[in-house]
Amino acid sequence: MNHRIRIVVLAVAAGLAGCSSGAIDVRRDPAFKPTAASPLRVAVLPFSDDTGGTSPWLYPFLPFVWLADLLTLQVPAGTPDPAKGAATLQALLVARLRGSAFSVVDPATVGTTLHHAGIADQAARMDPRELGRVLDVSAIVYGSLERWSARWYVVESRTVIAGTVRIRSCIDGSELFRAQVSVSDAAGVTGGPTGYISAVAAPLAALGTGPYRRLAIEWNEAIGQQLTGAWAEAGAQASPPPEVTNVACTSAPAGGYQPGDVIEVLAIGSTGCTASFDLGTLRVRIPMVEYARGSRTGVPDPRASSGCYRGAYIVTETDRVQAAPITVTLESPGGRATASSTNLEVTIAGRS
Repeated sequence: MNHRIRIVVLAVAAGLAGCSSGAIDVRRDPAFKPTAASPLRVAVLPFSDDTGGTSPWLYPFLPFVWLADLLTLQVPAGTPDPAKGAATLQALLVARLRGSAFSVVDPATVGTTLHHAGIADQAARMDPRELGRVLDVSAIVYGSLERWSARWYVVESRTVIAGTVRIRSCIDGSELFRAQVSVSDAAGVTGGPTGYISAVAAPLAALGTGPYRRLAIEWNEAIGQQLTGAWAEAGAQASPPPEVTNVACTSAPAGGYQPGDVIEVLAIGSTGCTASFDLGTLRVRIPMVEYARGSRTGVPDPRASSGCYRGAYIVTETDRVQAAPITVTLESPGGRATASSTNLEVTIAGRS
């Protein structure tokens, strides 16, 4: 039987500054303990938008919104499209899980596989055992956005984001993990990694710079801590984080790459890491291998060696991108490190 954990955080402050609050309701199978040494291969399905739109009970109170804004000297901001919110939460979770005890399949690959199989619209309702065979994964991650709105309390407003993440086994169909998280005006979840945020710059930009962007990150960090923080391997925190010291790429043909061309990326950094590179957001997590080791200083010294990594991507007929940056990621028990070079940008143009 699953264990049930209930966590409620509530903080109240006087005055119009109001309060900030958050709630996390977690159910976890006792045997669900993925580790970096034995990562769980998962596919994250597109998050569903279950918000249902604006409640009709809100309309009688709309006049008070302007009173509240007048008293607090705030200008009301429009609510971003909840469909964009659901897509942003999915992108944040995928970025958060990478480099942890989860091996996340590229969402573009998941979408293409489901489309070619003709099951894109029904994947979320399928038996996870059947879906796992199609996607070649051990578990399926489902997400839903359930609240994406502002609340008005006569003289002040509160922005609320609530959603649920579930993980189901592709072996027996059982539910391994479920977390329902609600955050309101920066619930104050802190202490997690922040480097992954840059990988979700484009989806976050669609939310603007208001409270929804901040709360989306807070919501995701609360989920991420429950999924990854509890199962950190012993000694992992003592390991130094990896470093990427140099990134290089083969010279591009005149006019950009064409279908069939090979893009080869080289990197130098910490040894013994799992390495990959991204071509902007066109293709991510392209694997790299450590093919050699050498001294960082040029003088042979086994205590100060660097790993040499190499990876390649063959351009396909459908690839199109303009000036995409190349980003290399190294991951180890001590954490993850990314590096990109502003003078390494890839342009892929179709055949004329």
